[in-house]
Amino acid sequence: MSTQVQNLNTKLAEQSLGKIVKAFLDYLNIEAGLSENTILGYGRDLRDFAEFCFAKNIKKPGDIDNETLFGYAKSLARKNKAEASINRSVVAIKMFMRFCGKSCR
Repeated sequence: MSTQVQNLNTKLAEQSLGKIVKAFLDYLNIEAGLSENTILGYGRDLRDFAEFCFAKNIKKPGDIDNETLFGYAKSLARKNKAEASINRSVVAIKMFMRFCGKSCR
């Protein structure tokens, strides 16, 4: 396991959604066979999203609603994130939410 993956896992462990995000990233690695770089990118996006959710007192995937998602996308735009980065974040969150719909009840 690379140092980057270890650092990401450490940061995820500090978040209320971190355990579920970690399970999702493990799924992407084992079941979907995505590259480490893709998983790291999705992991960073989801770590930032988990931090946003924590600030909004959202502690489980079932509490995430459309308002949360739109608010997060707006926050990325306000930070002048590139459109491609915002799009990747949205894709990562959509995949995570689908995963949670199946596995996080």
